[in-house]
Amino acid sequence: MRLAGVVAGLVLLVVAATAGVLAASPAVRDAAFDAAIRWVEPVAPATEFTPLVIPEGSSGAAIADRLVAARLVRSPTVLRLVLLYYGAERDLKSGRYAIPPGAGLRAIVDQLRAGAAEETVSVTIPEGLRSEEIAALLEANGVALAADFLRLVRAGTSSRSGFAWTAAGTPLEGFLFPDTYHVPPAYGAGPFLELVLGNFDRNLAREMREKPGGQSRPVRELVTLASIVERETPHQAERPVVAGVFLNRLDIDMPLGADPTVQFALTTVAGSGGEYWKRDLTLEDLKVGSPYNTYTNVGLPPGPICNPGAASLAAVLAPAKSSYLFFVAKPDGTHAFSTTFGEHQFNVARFQP
Repeated sequence: MRLAGVVAGLVLLVVAATAGVLAASPAVRDAAFDAAIRWVEPVAPATEFTPLVIPEGSSGAAIADRLVAARLVRSPTVLRLVLLYYGAERDLKSGRYAIPPGAGLRAIVDQLRAGAAEETVSVTIPEGLRSEEIAALLEANGVALAADFLRLVRAGTSSRSGFAWTAAGTPLEGFLFPDTYHVPPAYGAGPFLELVLGNFDRNLAREMREKPGGQSRPVRELVTLASIVERETPHQAERPVVAGVFLNRLDIDMPLGADPTVQFALTTVAGSGGEYWKRDLTLEDLKVGSPYNTYTNVGLPPGPICNPGAASLAAVLAPAKSSYLFFVAKPDGTHAFSTTFGEHQFNVARFQP
């Protein structure tokens, strides 16, 4: 097979050289060379698209070996001679390709020079979603099965070496960084999880560099607090103030009394209807028996209740300093802050009659 490839290559060179001497124009010369290619390297008999992956930095020899392994060409020697003739070895681009059935060697080389045009799927993960909602987005966009993604998140399964923000086996809720991701169709639960964790890693590291003072609490606690801040207010300017209120409460062992933690807890109760964020909580809801209920338990819940964005993480790392212990929502969605319970009652009567 190796000898046949060498012989074929020599024949190809002879034909090409003859064409180069006799041709009156580059077009005629190339036509003669293409005919020689088809003679020594017939079109592969594929009946469907052939997937081909060219890693970054691959040499001409490595690319030739991949084409042979994919049964797209028979002789790597012929391919390398073709690349030499067209001066194309340095022009080949890495990427994922789908080689159409019946593609000849010249067409394959042209496709590798043009670069991959693989279809991608764009998935936008908004700030404040919990893992179940993200999993549903992935399945709806054909990226991964929701059940597969949730299984990995809940088991804390990640192949990322150096992702030291959580202990092995700890659920990864809170660390699925909100952003827009562009991935191939059917990318898979595992690869997508690694992608979002890597994004969290980069963004948290950036925030911690920009706010070196930060908080002395463990990262998991900071992310847990950021997740509550994320769900409490959509207004970015308020987040440092809200973070400061919660930290003031933690300092005096006062329950956080955060509605989003109760909303999170309610999804574990049979008969809740599978709602992720129940609106209009009742007094009975505020008594739900759960470690995530911050009305009945002092301190932070066991873990994050959603996946916060960079603004909420930054707010927790650099909270606003104040004496506030209370806040209540106003009709426009912002909040009124107060220091004493009496002031808080006045604000409740004023804004939530």
